[in-house]
Amino acid sequence: MLDLIILHKNEDFMKKEIFKFKIQEVDFILGDKEVALEIKSGKMVHGIELKSLKALQEDGQTKHSVVVCCEKYPREVGNISVIPWTIFLEKLWAGDFGV
Repeated sequence: MLDLIILHKNEDFMKKEIFKFKIQEVDFILGDKEVALEIKSGKMVHGIELKSLKALQEDGQTKHSVVVCCEKYPREVGNISVIPWTIFLEKLWAGDFGV
């Protein structure tokens, strides 16, 4: 958890606001938060590797969450698409993700 403190100067007083953020990192964000991407080199993607994408989805920050990987077949894990890299590129170039 990260605390961000912002001080506002308003005429005669200072106002302090504290915002809490979950720190999550993904490999790429495409478009205007259209697609959050995680790139994995393994032949099998495990649930723990979806943690960042799940956190972004819970915060409502992305429309599509995608893991691009070396698995043989596409699959869905909740609202996260796990897609072989070749299929991902076909979908990306076809405009399937809206970017």
